[in-house]
Amino acid sequence: MRKIICLFALSFVFALICSCSKTESIDSITDCNINVIDSKEAEKEFAIILSKAVYESEPLRLFLKTEALKQFDKDFDVFYPFVKDEIICGGLTFRDILIQFCDDINTFERIEESVSKLTILIPDFSWIDENCFSVNNWDTRSTIVAVGYDDRGESHPLFCNGELVCYLTADSFPAFPVLIIKENERMKMIPNTKTGENVYTFIDQVFDNSI
Repeated sequence: MRKIICLFALSFVFALICSCSKTESIDSITDCNINVIDSKEAEKEFAIILSKAVYESEPLRLFLKTEALKQFDKDFDVFYPFVKDEIICGGLTFRDILIQFCDDINTFERIEESVSKLTILIPDFSWIDENCFSVNNWDTRSTIVAVGYDDRGESHPLFCNGELVCYLTADSFPAFPVLIIKENERMKMIPNTKTGENVYTFIDQVFDNSI
């Protein structure tokens, strides 16, 4: 049976966590000072960092929605390598803003290296139920945004402003805004040995929405 998790439920859990003392927080999860990051750990760390950034910045929320609606790969994906240097506000790029919410820039760089096709999916669940969240009707004025990642588990952790607020089971669909961190399965990376920079292209031109 499909379950729709409402915005009120997330708001309540988030308020409850925010009222806890520091001894009850999840600082161990959000600590960026780690030496080795595999791809799934990197996705989780990126999700935590992004959850802080989107909570604080309305221009960033609007930017992500706008980019997702372009459907560059015929899905509501925001491909980090393509947008990380875009100016969001105050002369700061997307990447600049994210770094502000990570204690260690070296770790942030390891995250980028670990997930070379880093992608932010902003889904459209309206086809399941009209009450489910859709990127099309996302009100970016609200600070309530959950960020998860593709952990391949039966229940998925969601973070809001750096805090673990709830788990979303596989048969549940949120009515509140959710961003999902993942690798882009429609893109491939080709290392450029001359410049040292990665080149990205579609695995098949059928996914290129510019054609």
